Amino acid sequence: MIQAVRPFVVGHFDLVRIHDPDYAARVLLPEIAAKIDRNLDLIKYLNLVMDLNLRPLAKVKNPIPPDPFWKDPIPADPHGARR
Repeated sequence: MIQAVRPFVVGHFDLVRIHDPDYAARVLLPEIAAKIDRNLDLIKYLNLVMDLNLRPLAKVKNPIPPDPFWKDPIPADPHGARR
């Protein structure tokens, strides 16, 4: 869907977390991890912006997606971002 729509901002990347009680284990399965990697690589390749809701980090211990998927994070201030 990212390839077809090419939105400027990609959001709700972790929506499945709300509905999957086994998310923590399932997200690390090779076939799921490969899709997450593919999508993150595509977001980077297309130079898209990823909207991250950081508020849940105050409530949970694990970032979304989990640490292994953040290879090269780019710090950004969405309120001061320029197009």
